Amino acid sequence: MKKKLPSSHILSKPFQAKISFTFLLFLLTMVSGLAQTTIVCADGPVNNTYCYDENDTTAFEFQSDTGFPLTVVFNAGTVEQNFDELLILDSDGVTDLNAATPYGDGGELAGLSYTSTGDIITVQINSDISNSCVSGGQTPWDFDVFCASCINPTVSYALAEDCDNDQFFIDVTISDLGSGTSYTITDNEGIANETVTETGTYTVGPYIPQTDIVVEVSNDDDPNCVVTSESITSFCIEEGPCEFIEAGPDVTVDCDENCTDLEAEIFAFPGRETSSYLINGPICDLPPIDGGTPTNLTIDDQWTAPIDITFPFNFYGNEYTELVIGANGQISFDTSLAGGFNDWGIEPGELLPINNSSFPFNTIFGAFHDMDPGVNPAPDRINYFITGTAPFRIFVLNFNAIPQFSCNDISSTQQIVLYETYNVVEVNIIEKPVCPGWNDGLATLGLQGNDLTEFSVPPGRNTGVWEVLPGESETWRFVPNGAQANTTVFEWRDEAGTVISNDLTVNVCPTETTTYTAALIYEDDNGEITEVTDDVTVTAQNLFTVDLGGDQEFCGNESYDITATLDGVDPADVTFEWSTGEDTQTITVTESGTYTVEVTFENCTVTESVTITLFENPEIELGDDINTCFEEPVILDATPSNYDIADVIFEWTKDGDVIVGETDATLVVVDPGTYGVTVTAGDCSSTDSITVTESSDLEVAIQQDSFETCPDIVTTLTAVSSDETATYTWFENGDEIVGETSNTLDVSLEIGQVGAVTYTVQVSTGGCFAEDEIDIMLYDNAGCIIPEGLSPTGTPGQNDVFDLTFLADRTRIESFRVFNRQGRIVYEKDDYVNEWRGQSMDSNKMPSSTYYYIIIFDGEDPIYGTEKSGWVYINQDEN
Repeated sequence: MKKKLPSSHILSKPFQAKISFTFLLFLLTMVSGLAQTTIVCADGPVNNTYCYDENDTTAFEFQSDTGFPLTVVFNAGTVEQNFDELLILDSDGVTDLNAATPYGDGGELAGLSYTSTGDIITVQINSDISNSCVSGGQTPWDFDVFCASCINPTVSYALAEDCDNDQFFIDVTISDLGSGTSYTITDNEGIANETVTETGTYTVGPYIPQTDIVVEVSNDDDPNCVVTSESITSFCIEEGPCEFIEAGPDVTVDCDENCTDLEAEIFAFPGRETSSYLINGPICDLPPIDGGTPTNLTIDDQWTAPIDITFPFNFYGNEYTELVIGANGQISFDTSLAGGFNDWGIEPGELLPINNSSFPFNTIFGAFHDMDPGVNPAPDRINYFITGTAPFRIFVLNFNAIPQFSCNDISSTQQIVLYETYNVVEVNIIEKPVCPGWNDGLATLGLQGNDLTEFSVPPGRNTGVWEVLPGESETWRFVPNGAQANTTVFEWRDEAGTVISNDLTVNVCPTETTTYTAALIYEDDNGEITEVTDDVTVTAQNLFTVDLGGDQEFCGNESYDITATLDGVDPADVTFEWSTGEDTQTITVTESGTYTVEVTFENCTVTESVTITLFENPEIELGDDINTCFEEPVILDATPSNYDIADVIFEWTKDGDVIVGETDATLVVVDPGTYGVTVTAGDCSSTDSITVTESSDLEVAIQQDSFETCPDIVTTLTAVSSDETATYTWFENGDEIVGETSNTLDVSLEIGQVGAVTYTVQVSTGGCFAEDEIDIMLYDNAGCIIPEGLSPTGTPGQNDVFDLTFLADRTRIESFRVFNRQGRIVYEKDDYVNEWRGQSMDSNKMPSSTYYYIIIFDGEDPIYGTEKSGWVYINQDEN
């Protein structure tokens, strides 16, 4: 028995008769007095909801309070396609503003907008006898009515997913401000609240995936200008429910076998041609079965209007961006089927490939069998959503518990998933019972391309009686198997991102738990490079770790202690075996080299190595500080004793400042100062310094500081210097005595010389100088004669004393005696110089007279011999 054909169903309600009836109903309503709602323009939009019933002709009339035209915008709601009409009557009560789309977009009303020419607009339903909102077949209406007192901004809304962080955003793009100057962006979650005054894109969020978000852009100055988005959500399936690259299951290794093979599988290559398909069928994680965009397939046996996939999808060599969905479990890329009858009939033996009204070309059958979404209809039970990020977006079609025709108590739940770039088709059968009493319980699952030569069918799933019981979900993945049209590269990487292999199988021996990544790198036709990855973790179970620290380099260290630091085991429970032969946890090394330790715990040995480099600091010695007269240039030598000078760098300084250009091992010094040198070998350096001072040790001395002499007596001055090589220069009263360059100088004073004559000797060697001087003067007894008379009181200051200083200096006077005329001693003095002034032994003034003296010399005087006597006259008279 066949069920009724939709064609007779449609013909039972001619379109012309429906319009006539509606117009008549409108006239009757006008006569009887239609209820009217006044829209207060200053209050902004008025929201209305309505769930229509069978045979419903309810009308809602709205009138503005200011005479402005009115706008109706549908936020949600459906009508039964081809049977239940939405009428929007203009202010004249006759003109139907919705005449071109009485069923909206395939029954979907969301997004419809109408504006009256006058101040009245009417919204009306004209439904038939079945499949209404009240009966559960349609979603309730939700629409706003507001005054057209302003021009709305031009706004678009776009989903922006951030699935790595399990969140999503919404980009609000305002491309035209309309008649407003300031707008506020809000959402139904209370997250967005932003005032904007310029066009541009504004991002709101973040939101939790699978949260329904409605964003509103409202005019801050006119509440009637509001642009509201549809409900937007994200499913955040970044790479799809089935991975196309598998790194394999996580692995645990231990000390007995701490290496393992990692084996990656690639189930689909991006960009492969779709001339043929391979079929594999692992169980996959299922995408969400609900929450997607409703298709409004709420009646039996219907194809939807064309649906935008949003990405290009290649199917049997053709690229598509639109598809249509059949209520009986198909996706077809033949959009000429849109809105038409979705034939359900399957005859026994009609196996793919076959072409008839039930089996159109370019169609995915998954699974195709007679279902009836008109039973307890709900528009969102057949839904779809698009998720992911280009170039790996995913289109998911859900059939959620759709009753089977004739067996309304059993239902099918299944999915068809399309993968961008991979061009993979995936069919997930979650539950598909058999209705044996209708259409022989037949069902078909597979692909059919451009003709009868292009098809792909899983084993056991062509036309026949088969079922998938609850809890026994199955997945069939159709993977393109044509030529590889784009460049792909496979890599195994370690945690640092280093490529360790390009083969699908790689052997790894981790000493600690490590995550490895299998990556497939894909380059598209535009040269854009993307990649898909999967990770596998190798757990090192019951392993311990040994840490010797990083490689070390030292300067100037004679030794270094290497300690094997353990994690996961007690050092007391292990044995150490170093490459040096030592068996302690810490060893001291004194030479550069690579040192290895094997640490053994039970049957597990961990080996670690470390390289220690003990560099020597350059050994330099500039010597002790130098005190010099720079007779010869001073040469400083910083040649290191432990490096070749070709392997080091020299930098010299004087008094802290770098001597530019001096980079040799030696430095010639001609000036006093503090000289430093830094000698660098690699990262090691040494510094030394030396102070060079001008010598202060050069000395010269004349025998005495001064002396008295007699006129024309030649005296030889002798200068003695601390430097036998010094050069002598003599000066008389500051004037150089030309030609006198020895250490002796003969000098004499002429009679009449007044005051002292200063003789200076100066010695020099290199840059050092020293000098000494002597003062020479005539005796007060300038003539160096023995006085013949004294006048102590008569001529003060002249002939006051018997001055024999020149004789005392020359020969020394042992004794001096004075006698009067009677021969008596009146004065005597040993070691005489110039003490007698005409006084007696008792210091009395002796009378004027002639006296006799005797001078006894200590030695033989060159003139007077050993003794001299004579007469001297004393005049005591005062002038």
